Amino acid sequence: WTAPVYVSFRSTPTIEYINNCRCHSFQCAATNCKYKTREVRRYLDTGDAKSMGNMHKHTKKCWG
Repeated sequence: WTAPVYVSFRSTPTIEYINNCRCHSFQCAATNCKYKTREVRRYLDTGDAKSMGNMHKHTKKCWG
């Protein structure tokens, strides 16, 4: 993972299964997260598994 957006999150994501769907759960690295939740999930079994749109939105709102 080399994209600049990953700097905004903790270095090691959590691997979770939600409704039998595998996902990586990234925790925000900001001390005072300004988003609804501190975590962003990337589902790995969808057609847009490589999309980072939700991570970019979180980073933009939380870090400016």
